[in-house]
Amino acid sequence: AYRALSLKYHPDTADAGRRDAATREMQLLNEAYAILRDPARRRRYDAGLPPEGSNAWDLFWERGLYGMFVDRFGEPWR
Repeated sequence: AYRALSLKYHPDTADAGRRDAATREMQLLNEAYAILRDPARRRRYDAGLPPEGSNAWDLFWERGLYGMFVDRFGEPWR
């Protein structure tokens, strides 16, 4: 599945106008693959724990009150 998705979303195969989006998609794909192929990281992911090395501030921005605010109302600076 990783190989098929990487061929689909690789920035080198994307149109010039979609290269930035394809780069972001490929970065997410690579991050997911790295988590799934490492047994320790996969156990943390399956248990719903934050990635190793993250701190409370990162969690606040990603999933905390701020994240809920952005999901509901959008980013305040836009």
